[in-house]
Amino acid sequence: MVCVRWGISYRYDDLCSSQYDGVYTKLLPQDHLDPQLISINYSNNTGNCGGGPRRSVAEYSYTDANGNNSTASITIVNNSFSPHTLSDVFFFCAEENRYDCVNHKCELSTKYNTPGLYKSLADCEAVCGKGGVCASGKQCLDPVNYCPPGKVCIEEGEHTKIQNLIQQVKSKSC
Repeated sequence: MVCVRWGISYRYDDLCSSQYDGVYTKLLPQDHLDPQLISINYSNNTGNCGGGPRRSVAEYSYTDANGNNSTASITIVNNSFSPHTLSDVFFFCAEENRYDCVNHKCELSTKYNTPGLYKSLADCEAVCGKGGVCASGKQCLDPVNYCPPGKVCIEEGEHTKIQNLIQQVKSKSC
C-alpha cells in the first residue's frame, strides 16, 4: 500500500462540558507524506473550568513528493471558550493508491478516474497480466469498451487520422 494522503487523529475532551468529547480527525496537506510527531504545543492556559490549554498545535516532520524532509505544524484544537485535554494523537493513512486494469495494463485509478477495484498493484496484475482476461471470481473493467467518466473515447484509427491531420496543419503556413 502506498499512502497518498495522511491525516491526524486525536481524542479531545472539553473540560467545561462533554459536548466535544470524542475522537476527531484532520487531513494534512496532500504533499505531506509519512508524517512523524515531534511535539504537541499548548497555549493560552488561563480561563474558567479549572484552567488548562485552549489551543493545541502538533509539530511534525514529513517527506514531500520530491523526497525532501521538512517540518510543519497543524492546529488540532483552537477553543477560545473553554480549555481541553488532548490524548491518543497519531497519524493515519487517509487515502491509498488503488488500481484498475485498463487496456490490458494496470493503471492508478486516479489516472483515468476509474473506480479503483484493486488495493494493490500485485492484485491488479494477477488479473490484468493475463491479457486482460478476467480471472474467475474477479471483477474487471471492460478493457475494450471502458471510457472514463467525463471523457470522449474514439477508435484508434480515428485517433491516428486526427494525429495525421494535426501534423499536416503544423507544416502549413497561413
